[in-house]
Amino acid sequence: MSSRKDCRELLASLLATALVGTGLPAQTVTDYQLADLSGQSPVVCVSSGRVEHPRMTARGHRSTIELIVDVFVLYSDPTGSYTEAVAEDVLDTIETLIAGVVSANQETASWSAADYANPSEVSFLILGGDSYKTERITLQLEVYS
Repeated sequence: MSSRKDCRELLASLLATALVGTGLPAQTVTDYQLADLSGQSPVVCVSSGRVEHPRMTARGHRSTIELIVDVFVLYSDPTGSYTEAVAEDVLDTIETLIAGVVSANQETASWSAADYANPSEVSFLILGGDSYKTERITLQLEVYS
């Protein structure tokens, strides 16, 4: 059986491949929640959520693992080179690419099914004096053992 850690690390790796690099929208993807973004943007963090391990008869266990994907996009910068409109576009692009990763990886070596646990939540956050537009996407993975 794959652990929540295994699933979290695999999801972060899949997202990094889709989101980070030349011509791609994110600066970094981590497999843990950052305490300080240090002005980085856009940043995607994959962290552990809830887990449930109900017993299934003689067939073993079916675990439900939730992983939290937080997207942080600097809302604007003082120089004006990065505007609110650009931040909205980048957030939308990253969400679309995350949806593609989830769709393309319904089954992996670590999980048997992947889906959204609920609609994403969009908000604003101030970290280190910088304003970020954020989106929290909660994914639900089914793992059998």
